[in-house]
Amino acid sequence: MKQNNFVRVAILLALIVTACASPTPAPAPGITVVLPTAIAPTQPPAPTLAPTSAPAPTAQRINFQTGQFNTTVQGKLAANGMDKWILRIIAGQTLSANLIPTNGKAKLTIAGADGTVLISDHADAMTWNGKIPTTQDYTITILAFDNTAPSYTMQITIPPLAQPTIAPTIAPKRIAFAPGAISATVQGVTHAVDSDRWIIAAQVGQTISVNLVVPPGGRAALVIYGVDGTVLISDHASAMRWSGQLPKTQDYNIHVKPENGVVSYSMTVTIPPR
Repeated sequence: MKQNNFVRVAILLALIVTACASPTPAPAPGITVVLPTAIAPTQPPAPTLAPTSAPAPTAQRINFQTGQFNTTVQGKLAANGMDKWILRIIAGQTLSANLIPTNGKAKLTIAGADGTVLISDHADAMTWNGKIPTTQDYTITILAFDNTAPSYTMQITIPPLAQPTIAPTIAPKRIAFAPGAISATVQGVTHAVDSDRWIIAAQVGQTISVNLVVPPGGRAALVIYGVDGTVLISDHASAMRWSGQLPKTQDYNIHVKPENGVVSYSMTVTIPPR
């Protein structure tokens, strides 16, 4: 009987404790509570290092000794490395480059400062010869290949430009009439390609007649013009006679121009008084 009373008291105490406890409030309808999630700190990615390459070689300038037009340069290349040589060449000059590698393989390229390529590495060449198109600096690059590191010798030849042959200017010979005469006859021989030249003074309004005589088989043409540039007859007319009134008082040039090699001739010039 005592044991049953003890059980009843325990149950009664439990009910009293439960009733006194604060009830847990229910969440408001339609609201979802989201607790923040802790984010682990991120580390910046490790920097990517670009592979380093060997610096490009500095071009070495080739200079010729005074009075010389050829020279030889030498060098030693690293495995698959390169050397650069630079020199200034005049348009029209001819460049000859001859590369001789030892203990390895090498080839050359040649390019102008303006980007003009004379020979590329695709040619796999060790020699080049040709005329230069433009006056400028040209770079000759020596390239080792096939994992070799050769020594080399390169021969460079640039002959000077040929100087053009300039025919001496033939001074004109003056035609003068004898006192009281209105005409004069002169003789001469032309050069193969150059005119024989005469000059005569005349006045405006006067009429001049020129008559050229050459041996059989010979051929020449008259050219007549004033010192002010006024042309009375040109070589396009291929004429050996001309007559006309003069437009101005001045000296007039009379040229005898050969048309088939050296020509001997006589020429009569007539200028009646006004």
